[in-house]
Amino acid sequence: MNKKVIPQTESFELVPYTKGTQLASLESKPCFEAPLIESKNRKSITRSLEVYLKAQVKNNCPLCPNQLSEKKKTNRVNLSDIAHIYPLHPTPEELEMLKGEIVLNEDPNHEDNLIPLCLSCHKKYDTHKTKEEYRALVAIKKNLIDNDIQRAMWKEYSLESEVIQLINDLLNNESVASTDISYVPKKIDEKLDGTLSLITKRRIHQNVQYYFLTVKKRLSEIERERPYAATLISTQVKVFYQAQKAKNFPQARIYESVCNWIMHKTDQPTTEASEIVTAFFIQNCEVFE
Repeated sequence: MNKKVIPQTESFELVPYTKGTQLASLESKPCFEAPLIESKNRKSITRSLEVYLKAQVKNNCPLCPNQLSEKKKTNRVNLSDIAHIYPLHPTPEELEMLKGEIVLNEDPNHEDNLIPLCLSCHKKYDTHKTKEEYRALVAIKKNLIDNDIQRAMWKEYSLESEVIQLINDLLNNESVASTDISYVPKKIDEKLDGTLSLITKRRIHQNVQYYFLTVKKRLSEIERERPYAATLISTQVKVFYQAQKAKNFPQARIYESVCNWIMHKTDQPTTEASEIVTAFFIQNCEVFE
């Protein structure tokens, strides 16, 4: 059979699957329409691939609360199977049901088409899957793939060490919040779209109102202490944002990724301070220009 390649959009929105979701709009890497070119023999799952796939879902079945392994005395017992999202050997009924549906890789044995499930969910999925359940599992896997992509980007893009000083000031200085809370964030609402929740928008707005002037002042001090350091920080944030934007990620994912990137680079346990810094750069137009 000839394959039909769906145009690459390089984006995937971090949203739970709901019936009727158009998965073609959620792509982050090339996908294809079913049916696959041909069925293939099952390949043995290497230990390293099994460990990676389980780590990808954090040792939890993505379809139910069950863990994929549990400790029995001194040993850890496996309670999972590696499932093919698009079936390795589809029945005639499955071929008809999944005709035109998105598949994550031409090769059904590719890791993008594999996901660990608990034993009961795997049995149910293999024997009684519906089109909606197939779409839901595709959406879950694409979410996991995009998480991996963004974690790789955190390592790839650097950030000046002075940001650590800024973060420490925000966390440890009791008087760090602006004493002039009359500062009014400008155009924030015009920049933020519907993929961001109202709670997130409100938090960004408040962080700008309370901390924008303080962060701006601290960056000016950093610039005086080491010329061009603050300029480099601003440029690095903008480049990281543009790299996210180039993949057509929605704002909700970009915002989360920028916060997590700053948290990762400054070795912080939470995103509290990195959310303040991200809000500054949103107001300052390095993010969501």
